[in-house]
Amino acid sequence: MRRACSLPLVGALLLALSCHEAPDLGVAAPALVRQALDVVAELGASAVLVPRGGSALAAVELSRGDDGVTFTGFLQASPGEYTLEIVFTGVVAAGGGGRVFLGRLTSDLFTVAQGQAAEPSFSQPIDTVGRPGDGGDDDGDGLGLLLELILGADPADGDSDSDGVDDGVDCSPADAIVAVAIAEGGSLSDCDGDGFDAAVPLIGEPGDDCNDQDAATNPGADDDCGNVADSDCNPSTCPVDDADGPTVALVTPAAGVAVGCQGEIVIAASDPSDVASVSATLPDRPITGGFQRTLFFTDNGDGTWSSNGLNTTGPGLVSGSERVVIQAADERGNSSSTESSLDVALAYPAVTWNAPASIGADPLSITVTPQGTRPLETLEIRSAPLDANGLISMAGSATVATLPVTGGTAAIDPADLSGSVAIFPYAVDDVGNVQQPYNQAFPNAGTTTADYRCDDATHELPVAVRVAGRGAVTALAYLQDAIDIMTGVDPTHQLVKIIGFGLQADGTVDLSSSDYIWVGFYFNDATDNSGKSVIYYSSAPGYASMAFPTIDEDDGSIFQVNALGDPTSLIDSDVVVDAYACGGTGPTGQGTDDMIMYIRNDGDAFDSIYLSTSDGWTWGVHADNLATPTFGCSPP
Repeated sequence: MRRACSLPLVGALLLALSCHEAPDLGVAAPALVRQALDVVAELGASAVLVPRGGSALAAVELSRGDDGVTFTGFLQASPGEYTLEIVFTGVVAAGGGGRVFLGRLTSDLFTVAQGQAAEPSFSQPIDTVGRPGDGGDDDGDGLGLLLELILGADPADGDSDSDGVDDGVDCSPADAIVAVAIAEGGSLSDCDGDGFDAAVPLIGEPGDDCNDQDAATNPGADDDCGNVADSDCNPSTCPVDDADGPTVALVTPAAGVAVGCQGEIVIAASDPSDVASVSATLPDRPITGGFQRTLFFTDNGDGTWSSNGLNTTGPGLVSGSERVVIQAADERGNSSSTESSLDVALAYPAVTWNAPASIGADPLSITVTPQGTRPLETLEIRSAPLDANGLISMAGSATVATLPVTGGTAAIDPADLSGSVAIFPYAVDDVGNVQQPYNQAFPNAGTTTADYRCDDATHELPVAVRVAGRGAVTALAYLQDAIDIMTGVDPTHQLVKIIGFGLQADGTVDLSSSDYIWVGFYFNDATDNSGKSVIYYSSAPGYASMAFPTIDEDDGSIFQVNALGDPTSLIDSDVVVDAYACGGTGPTGQGTDDMIMYIRNDGDAFDSIYLSTSDGWTWGVHADNLATPTFGCSPP
């Protein structure tokens, strides 16, 4: 049988197992309890050992020392594992009642061994609410009686200050002006839960959070000098005596160095309160209408700010010296300006090439020839995707081939290009004039608009496009596909007309073209004269976003009622063009002016082909025998 011995309770809560008499040492009440001495008298304390997995031993009342806050006593224990609980009580000075529960300290698990000292550690704060029966929170608001007394709250009212926030979660339970709830993970000493204790706390030691009701304000925050809030609780971060605007200077281009339309312009800017913005104006060269010509800059993060050149300021610039006024502002609203000059050198770096307007399946050999007046520093062939409307999206631009700056030839394999795409020459001269498409530019028959807006001219550059799933087709290439589609939509409708707009010299219609052309199959129900169509549109803007093919179940443009006799016997457009017997240039793919149509006229027992060209010729023949005219050749 193990022998029980006395455990002295010492200042560090040292428990020493010994069979000899121990010195009479004491334990001090926690700081939170001592903070309540103005409103609580006659402090008392009792200690209980709780064996691991067992029931608490008998409580031992501790003796209070002459200072009123230290206690001594002895505990009996056998070797084993324990937690130590110390309960503090007192009498409310103004209450006139009996002794009340103030809080319980519970140690971490520790071991008592024969002949050895044990020093319990306390990692948890004092529990002021307690357990059922303790009476530590009679109003059930989650705020212990001890804290209610310290903070001046009402122990009998769950919302002492009537601010709508229960005392247990109120940052200031006795102050109706502060109706702020403790943030998740926060406490009375860290109300906003940002990990920093309040500089002026309601309880505990002062911390370094200068605004404990705003989690964005603490010593770990980045201070924004643009407002008066001291976000990092450090007044020296943003000098309050900073009344000057930023120091600014033109870095690029250097003095005496010319700059082109899109040449980069770089400004150095610094300020103790951080630079908020940089801009520049060309006051002697207003935009038409008297509007100020302004350059805006973006922060490079290294003390410099960059603009993508004069191109964004609008047309009307000319080559020569231009006065530039640079303005900057800091985060406190202080501003400054300085004057400099730019040597503007405008020269559109035009190039030509031999690429077709449409990209097919065959590899391309593209020769690019510079035509500008200044030497080039960059010459490339680039690609950019076409968006859903068939417009060039420059955000996805990529280099396909790099050429000598004096010009050269590059082999382009369309298989290396993805989806709907445009390719174009990209040129930059020695001062930053750039030839490239305007973002969202519309490619039209092999050209598109250049993003060069400094002068008063409109500049273009060559472009070749491909729309995924669309290419050069004969007029009857989709015949069976269209018939099958209409059979599924409404089998009562019969094919009455086929039209191919944009007929080329090889007898095809290039549906990858950005011109407004198409191949259409038109159907009619003679019983009610209702029209439906299946149309294969080109990649022109607006068309490219339409379904391919587009099915119109209420096409009011169809007035023909005679069905084509035998669509499968019709002669396709490539053979028709080969047999074209009229004068002029023949079909050249010019939009709706070069057209082939298959139709059966009223009273005819045969199908007809009509071919018209952009130079005004019209040719009419039988659809199953091109040697048999309907009206033959009709000149312009």
